[in-house]
Amino acid sequence: MSDLIPPHLIANIFSRLPVKSLLRFRCVSKPLRALIDSPHFINSHLHKSLVSNSNRTIITTSIDCTSICYTDFDFDNPFATFVNHPFTHCGAHFIASCNGLILLLTAKNVDTCVLETISQPDPPNLSLVLVNPATRKHKLLPVSPVEYPVYYSETKCEFVSYGFGYDSVRDDYKVVRIAQFPDMVKNEVKVFSLKKNGWRRVLDFPYRVSTSEHGVFLDSAVHWLVCKRFGSEAAVIASFNLGTEKYGLLPQPRYSDMSDNMATLGVLGGKLCLNCNYNMRYIDIWVMEKYGVKKSWSKILSVVQNDDLPFVQLTAVAYSNTGKKVLLQQDASQLLWYELEQKVISKKFHFPDFWKAYVSLESLVKLDYEDSTEFPWSKRKTKKRYIFSFILHVLLLYLNCMFLSNGLLCP
Repeated sequence: MSDLIPPHLIANIFSRLPVKSLLRFRCVSKPLRALIDSPHFINSHLHKSLVSNSNRTIITTSIDCTSICYTDFDFDNPFATFVNHPFTHCGAHFIASCNGLILLLTAKNVDTCVLETISQPDPPNLSLVLVNPATRKHKLLPVSPVEYPVYYSETKCEFVSYGFGYDSVRDDYKVVRIAQFPDMVKNEVKVFSLKKNGWRRVLDFPYRVSTSEHGVFLDSAVHWLVCKRFGSEAAVIASFNLGTEKYGLLPQPRYSDMSDNMATLGVLGGKLCLNCNYNMRYIDIWVMEKYGVKKSWSKILSVVQNDDLPFVQLTAVAYSNTGKKVLLQQDASQLLWYELEQKVISKKFHFPDFWKAYVSLESLVKLDYEDSTEFPWSKRKTKKRYIFSFILHVLLLYLNCMFLSNGLLCP
């Protein structure tokens, strides 16, 4: 095949394929497996997926934490696929997702359900696990106990908040853990490095996390809604940069009504967003068009509760591929497409045992920098089928690229 098509063009074509096809094609030959497993190819495939908004999935979690599923972003496949991890017997709590990796909180003890301990701030029998649902790989993170202040009389904290994201400076995935103590402003912060496979304590968090929501990753930083002073009810947006490990503050929108405003942070279309709930009367969703600029906050939609759309909470999940619709989560019941121009609901999707929904990505990102796990062959005829499918995919993609570019290589 390399005699017919140059190797760099094969890599270019393959970087546009879905993850499921690439995992099958790893079995075709050792050179092809080496190409697909190479860090350069994995990064190239990830970059194309992020730029083109392809390979997106919807992650849904159940209210009892017993199941985590994912389905196609376009809902072409009506059947949800269970995320396979070795802790399904005791449940797992979804925390965050980044570049195809998801961070879960689960119980260590097989006799313990994660729901029994999730409300405890610092339970000793909980563990963190990173999972790549596409490759079906997982990694159990080492445990790092909370270091309580010397002058602190109790051995408990108010709650623990996590964040997860990618450090582009060091090409590393990191988990941030904030242990918040009662009646204190500064709180313990530890960072786990996937590359170093260890935790490290950094400067204390100088604010109080105002909600029990976990951190939101965007633009190399994890963000929380916080209070600047103890006892203050005014919330601001704080950030922790994974590369510089420095804290910062971001401006909020200029609200027209601050009464009974319950806000939650999110990411929409690669931009920071705020879901503002005004005492269940109506919902405003704001997007920060230019990161860090107060005047760039834009209210993209406002929905008033009515008989056709009763809700306690509406949360923005993602833009459609065209950008003309927003996928909203209506309470713990269903997802719906909201037309931005017509300001109407176009379609609803109901998931059984549904609690929360998140946008994730299918990727080849590895959980171990030295991982070389191979997929075994099942039968010889299966290998022939993979080879035939591989050749057919390459030829069709090659011809398609040639026609679309009028004889030039794919961009």
